Amino acid sequence: MGFRYQLCKPDGEVFSEAECGYEPSAGDEAYVCGNRRMRVLAVVPLELAGEFVDKPLYGMLEVEPV
Repeated sequence: MGFRYQLCKPDGEVFSEAECGYEPSAGDEAYVCGNRRMRVLAVVPLELAGEFVDKPLYGMLEVEPV
């Protein structure tokens, strides 16, 4: 089972989604969007009702390129 997150830049622009095999935390590094290495700056949990969303998100990750 994976954890789905929206990815955003430090300026707030949402640019993609990613699925992780673990729950990331600030300071982690991850490969997203294929082979782009990013550092997680912040994790913002989201609560979305599963009955209204086909693929619920676990939160939003604020990331920057490494």
